Amino acid sequence: MNVWSISMAEHHHQDMLAGIIPAAFSTGAFLGGLIYGSRTWTGTTTRRLIIATAAFLAGWLPILLFRPRMRPPPRSPCPVRS
Repeated sequence: MNVWSISMAEHHHQDMLAGIIPAAFSTGAFLGGLIYGSRTWTGTTTRRLIIATAAFLAGWLPILLFRPRMRPPPRSPCPVRS
């Protein structure tokens, strides 16, 4: 994500954002880690893992189920012989 955001900032001639965007991502990750670490979790570790896995799968299911159908590339009218 950082490489992509820097590339997009440079592509749109916004070189200043090439440093600000990764800094914003890092700040968000740091604050998220502090909040996550300060929370007291209930339940067993196994139960939390199963719930997290189910949530992860639920997030990916729409992408897997409703992906666009890919057409095969068109065939060349005359095959190339080597």
